[in-house]
Amino acid sequence: MVGSSSRINDLISYMLLIIIMLSPLPLGSNRPIFWAISAAFVFFIATVFLATMALREIPLRISARKFIVVGVLVGVYLGYMALAPNANALATVRTLSYAVFFFLMVQVSANRYRAKRIATFMLLIAIIYAVVGFAMHYGNLELPTEFGLSAYAGNAHGTFTNRNSYATYLGFGILLGLALLINRMRGFSDGMLALSDEKLVFAGVGMVLMLVTLISTNSRMGVAALGVAAVFFLLVLVMKRARAGLWTTISLTAGMLIIAGFAFSLYGATLLERLGSVERDADVRFALYEQVWQMILAKPWAGHGADSFEVAFPTYHHLPVSPDLLWSKAHNTYLTNWAESGLVIGSIPVLLGLWVFFRLLYVVYERPSRYIFSLLGASVILQGAIHSTVDFSLEIQANMYMLLAILALGYAEAMQAKKRGSRDV
Repeated sequence: MVGSSSRINDLISYMLLIIIMLSPLPLGSNRPIFWAISAAFVFFIATVFLATMALREIPLRISARKFIVVGVLVGVYLGYMALAPNANALATVRTLSYAVFFFLMVQVSANRYRAKRIATFMLLIAIIYAVVGFAMHYGNLELPTEFGLSAYAGNAHGTFTNRNSYATYLGFGILLGLALLINRMRGFSDGMLALSDEKLVFAGVGMVLMLVTLISTNSRMGVAALGVAAVFFLLVLVMKRARAGLWTTISLTAGMLIIAGFAFSLYGATLLERLGSVERDADVRFALYEQVWQMILAKPWAGHGADSFEVAFPTYHHLPVSPDLLWSKAHNTYLTNWAESGLVIGSIPVLLGLWVFFRLLYVVYERPSRYIFSLLGASVILQGAIHSTVDFSLEIQANMYMLLAILALGYAEAMQAKKRGSRDV
């Protein structure tokens, strides 16, 4: 029975990794056709998994009751999307596929060794897309316009259409690499590091490459969000090892976050030049946000319907927001959710993020070991939450799959009983 369970979970993990591997390739999967294809594949994987488990009478590694809070919030959100006025069936299917993908990834990540293998493959995938972006920007690599067209000439964008979305993806990869680096350190509890470990060196080189490519995107908030998340990750880790109190850690983290907010301006010459336009760009964004807020107030409870922003916003669009551009995104995911789903239902993704964030952080403080993926999950939530205040990176499917996969690693770890004798951080 154990062998059967292991084989089916191994198979499902590889199938899920295929989704993660392919989703960035076609423009970050930011097209309805890719949403439909990936959703169909996710539902197929779920059918294979659940049917096999039922026929062989194999229990789930993480029981359904472990998903009560997440399940209720997701259920309410999906119910609204399906039944609300101007309901968008594809948006509902896409969101349901995210929930199913997360559930499956949590199940296969319940095994600690498989979770590490999944994380390693994910890091390799992120490094590959960093190499592609680096080669496209600095080398002679050219992809067909269907796979590499960008509205931001002169900036690294990889296979994404938007440099900021690509920056978020690379940031997730860097944080993942940071977690695996720390976990590979020999004698970590003694402060020793074995640089002879070839996997450690590979991860380190890959992280440097991802960082260089990230800087080359010239994404101000992409660099800033990663900087804040990385400082948070390392500071909590240090405080955990020092056995400092919770409020001491929170106070020190807040101070470090303020410092990190200024430190990101040191990255890259072009990035520095772009910093000079912050005030001008902020004026444009605030004018846009003001008009989006008018859109929200027009239908504060029901919203305009899932995925309706591009269609509904022109009614509220006027000067000084440029009429020469097509504003298909609000450049703020929070405002987008409220405009499309209303102030109540549109806040559910935020509540979900907050609940998972604090649940994972609680595990970090509760356990003496086996918490590195929980800390990683909390860190990527922080990165995504910060960048979402000024952009739409988490509205890009490739980023959502990477985020959900990392969160699943942490959630599976958090749901597991503490085991003795582990040398994992």
